[in-house]
Amino acid sequence: MIYLALFAAAQFGLVVYLINEQKGQARLIAEVVRCSSPDLCEMTALVDRLCQRIQAPELATAQHHNLAEPMYAPQHVPIDDDAAYFESKEDMAQRLADMELHATR
Repeated sequence: MIYLALFAAAQFGLVVYLINEQKGQARLIAEVVRCSSPDLCEMTALVDRLCQRIQAPELATAQHHNLAEPMYAPQHVPIDDDAAYFESKEDMAQRLADMELHATR
């Protein structure tokens, strides 16, 4: 029974540590943003958008499509056109196959 109490105390301590660490990181990020230049904020937003394109490309495309003001971004496949979406995947597969074929020669 004492082992369970020690294990629960260790878990509680770990949770408290992780919460404090997360709050510390949030304070550090807020301080950097507060002291930074507009160029740095714009670059951070760009990196965030690029990371989002890697992690969830359909969501990033939908958000770009729904923006009120135009924003620079690479061309994207229309999300409403299924034929263009799947055709672009086929084109990419063909291009990669051609590159691999030329690399082996």
